[in-house]
Order: sequence, then C-alpha cells, then structure tokens
Amino acid sequence: MSPAAADYDRLFALQPRQNIFEDIIAGLHAALLRPGDLAVDGGAHAGLHTWPIAERVGPSGRVLAIEPIPELAAVLRPAAAARGLQQVEVVEAALADRGGTAEFAWVRNSPGYSGLRPCPYPFTPDIERIAVRTVRLDDLLDGATRPWRFAKLDLEGGELRALQGGQAALARWRPVVVFESGREIAASAYGYSAEEFFGFFARMDLRLLDLFGRAFGPALWAVRPMPFYLVAVPEGSAEAAMVVRHLAETVARVAQAAG
Repeated sequence: MSPAAADYDRLFALQPRQNIFEDIIAGLHAALLRPGDLAVDGGAHAGLHTWPIAERVGPSGRVLAIEPIPELAAVLRPAAAARGLQQVEVVEAALADRGGTAEFAWVRNSPGYSGLRPCPYPFTPDIERIAVRTVRLDDLLDGATRPWRFAKLDLEGGELRALQGGQAALARWRPVVVFESGREIAASAYGYSAEEFFGFFARMDLRLLDLFGRAFGPALWAVRPMPFYLVAVPEGSAEAAMVVRHLAETVARVAQAAG
C-alpha cells in the first residue's frame, strides 16, 4: 500500500479539525517501542503520548515525561500514579542545549504554544514570563541502561537546541526522534540557520523524513504545505526502513478511511 498525492492533500484538509498528525505519531511509537525500552516525551503537556508510550514500554521500561509548565507537571504526576504507571518519571524542566535556568514564555490562553523563546502566534497570546529549569538530554540519560528507542519533542521551536544537548545519547542509542519543526520560524526565534539545522543531522548520521515518510532536505525548507513534524531516523538502520514503510502504509490507510 503506497500513498498517492491525493492522500497527502486529503490529510492536510483534515488536519485542522482532526488530530491526523498526532494519530500518525501515535502509530509510529506503537510500532517502534518494546517492553523494557526507554522513551522521551519532550513537551508532555497533558500526556497525550505519555500514557500510550508508557503502556507500550511496560513496567520494566521507563518514560521521561518532560514538562516545564508547573501547573501541567503537577497534573501529570498524580495522573501517572492513578494509572499505575510507575515507569513514568515527570521531569519539570525545559529541554535545551545547556543546563541551568531560563526565562520561559508560558502562553496562558493556549499552553501548547509555550516555549523558551516567543514565536509568532495565530492569536493574541496571554504570555506570562516564568523562570524554569533547563536540562540537557545527555544529562537526563547519563547512565541509562534501558535502550533509548524513541523520542517525541514538541517544544515550540526549541527542538534543535534540545537535540544538540543530547548528542552523546543520540550517538550511543540511535533512537527514532519525532519532532515539531517550525523551520525558518523556529530558526529565527532560536538563532540558527538552515545550514546549521541540516548540518547537525548530517553529522549525527540521521536521515530526515516528513511525517508522511517523504525525504526532507534543504530544497524543502521553505516549501508549503508541509507537516509541522519531522522524523529523524538513524541512517542504514532496520528502524529507518521500518519507519519509511510504516509511515507510507499509515498515511495511505488513514487517507482511505477519511474518504
């Protein structure tokens, strides 16, 4: 089953009123994760992906649910306990390329748009500036013994900086990473170029795909429309081949079901 151009058009039309992208991400971590794995949910928010990821890795696994907004982190902890998911560790911090503290733009009227740097918003934001702890993935995963197989990063533009803070762990474990990508918008807010972006993934030997499984490279940096999530897969790995196949099959199936 391979997707056609009409399938992509259909999914883009559906996305504003259905969580098509989130459904594709959920299918991806369900296919990849195994009992006993370690997974990272960066920008866990209300736990949309945290809970199914935790079920998938099971009691022998570990899930780092990373959420810098105090009110959301405070809800995640008892929610994990109520679900009996002791494998979930809530980390109240923002992922970055260095540890310490930083100012964080908490968008009170739409927390999902919150981030370490303000970005353009499609509404009038109610922003509260708060101080948050920043952590590096390398520090969080230092000494990890479970295989780090998957990460989801939804950091409103801070994804590249977070990955730069995890280079040692990425090189050691070679996980599949699904991350939000605002491309030139995120690059402007976080102070990097397209060359730095693509150079990082090349040095880490990671191939970039869009969420529909299509190759993503410099020529597509400013192309619209494009899913606002990308997938980084370790070049030449069995996981890379599986992800390409799984995404193509999922896109075709979801598009067909949508009519």
